[in-house]
Amino acid sequence: MTPRATPTLTRFQVRLLRPAESRDFERINRLWLAQHFAGSELGDDEVALLRDPWQHVGEGGRVFAAVEIGGKTATTAHAERVIGVCAMIVRDSAALADSVELAKLGVEPAARGRGVGRALVGAVIAAARVMGKRRVRLNSDSRLDAAMRLYTKLGFQRVEEAPLLGRRGDVEMTLTLDTPRQHERHIETEALLADGARYASEYACTLDQRAVFPGDADVAALAGFDEALPEGPCDARSALAALHHVAAPATVASTGGRYFGFVIGGAMPATIAASWMATAWDQNAGLEVCSPAAAHLEEVVERWLLEILGLPARSAVGLVSGATSATFCALAAARHQLLARKGWDVEADGLYGAPPLRVVLGEQAHTTVFKALALLGLGRARVERVAVDEQGRMRAGALPRLDGSTIVVAQAGNVDSGSFDPIDEIAARTTDSGAWLHVDGAFGLWAAAAPATRHLVRGLERCDSWAVDAHKYLNVPYDSGIVICRHPQQLAAALSLGAAYLQPSVSGRDSYRYTPALSRRARAVEIWTALKTLGRSGVAELIERTCRLAQRLAELLAARGYRVLNDVVLNQVLVACDSDAETLAVLREVQRSGECWCGGTRWRGEAAIRLSVSSWATTEDDIERSVAAFERARGRLAAAGFSAPASDSARASAWR
Repeated sequence: MTPRATPTLTRFQVRLLRPAESRDFERINRLWLAQHFAGSELGDDEVALLRDPWQHVGEGGRVFAAVEIGGKTATTAHAERVIGVCAMIVRDSAALADSVELAKLGVEPAARGRGVGRALVGAVIAAARVMGKRRVRLNSDSRLDAAMRLYTKLGFQRVEEAPLLGRRGDVEMTLTLDTPRQHERHIETEALLADGARYASEYACTLDQRAVFPGDADVAALAGFDEALPEGPCDARSALAALHHVAAPATVASTGGRYFGFVIGGAMPATIAASWMATAWDQNAGLEVCSPAAAHLEEVVERWLLEILGLPARSAVGLVSGATSATFCALAAARHQLLARKGWDVEADGLYGAPPLRVVLGEQAHTTVFKALALLGLGRARVERVAVDEQGRMRAGALPRLDGSTIVVAQAGNVDSGSFDPIDEIAARTTDSGAWLHVDGAFGLWAAAAPATRHLVRGLERCDSWAVDAHKYLNVPYDSGIVICRHPQQLAAALSLGAAYLQPSVSGRDSYRYTPALSRRARAVEIWTALKTLGRSGVAELIERTCRLAQRLAELLAARGYRVLNDVVLNQVLVACDSDAETLAVLREVQRSGECWCGGTRWRGEAAIRLSVSSWATTEDDIERSVAAFERARGRLAAAGFSAPASDSARASAWR
């Protein structure tokens, strides 16, 4: 098996330039000068500064370098490369006694956009403060837009009086350090966010090197957080470091390629970055007036989702925390409409004395549906269960008589087998009777987005409401669920609210009308990013590829003697050994190995191992490594006294 190539990891740090690196100082500055001042002649003092910067910075001056550090693995010797330089000059002049001068700031063209220039300027500012200086001065050219934006953002202001620095540029700028200013907060904020981004990037880029489930020692180390509430503020950077060094090792690598538990998708890098941006914006997406950007992105996301899932274009979309909340919202809309037909205002008068409603669902309906029914006052036990077939699909012929007081809940993607209720047949019955048909499609609804799986949800567009997760198959960060309702007025009537202080939109979108929350984060940012970066074909490829990998996983396990218990129609694989005891023992061994992680369940009366292939990051290599982990687990059990499995040929025939 060919080992997976690990991407090169690089970061940079700022330190003092070493004498042996003087050529790097000259090289980078000459590149910078050639780009911005091509054809102009350097003065003798500038040439001398480039070739020997230390002789010109003065007593107490510094020469700083931004050094890139990279390596292919954690054990490879790290290579260092200078990618940015600057000088801090201290002058003898009485007029400049309270100042330091920032000079010769240059960054390699290939390294721009990574914050190298900001880091170098920040080092000069920090050094000036340590020296007790009151100002940092510089001379620049106003045509250098990027540099001028950087200096302005950091708090530098133009000097209008006669300049003290005579240089190539046409503008002199100064930063005053004697009083707390906004730029100090900028620098502190930048340092914190840079730490957070660096820690997060290191985590995301080393997932292949981590155990999928943390070891006992990593979990035990979490006890370090068990302390008394601090009496006062503590250093924020040290708090972030504690999260990185103590909490991160005890996380589950569910966003990697070998996590197959609970139908958890792995967040794509683009959606992680978008989530960081949404967090920095910190928008309340409940009202358009609170965030026009969030409201407009939701409008776009609504249109794109309905299009890619093939649902009625006039449907309403609400962005919630997950499929549980989505189902709650959809069933609230159903409750409103069915009772309103009978002249009952359930939002005003509650359920006391209300006309009764019926709820019909399959015997293997997901547990979150029952939670939603309980929260809505419709009851967990007051349901009519319909028999299912050997794959967990509702038998449409076993449906009871339906009427206009009935809510029917169908399932797109059984949580164990991945099977789909016959939605088209069920929709024919509900349409004729006036019943409301809701589809619980937490992960399976995405089958509608791929040509190879679309047949599984035939008739989907005929339903009244749908629940689906974006943090599963669309691979955006948690938490992100979606409720869709073909009757926008009914959804709004069930969930909306009003108050004198609210400022509803006249023509835009107020998302609180379609979700239980008035205040919530801008989930549309990550969903928009996923749909934008993948496009229609990318979403389809993601769905179809994970389905192929699930099929491959089933084939390999069957060939090695495991019984595959389900028809692998989507991304779910159920396997078992000869006995419940052996199945559970193998599951425990696989989980402990850290090589991959999957969960257990009971299927048709026997213990089973449940594997969900839902991550963009999963590859053929991940499948083979995981199957090898199963083989090693069974080998350890055999050595400990478990009976050998039946022959491979006999077991392989059990796979369907």
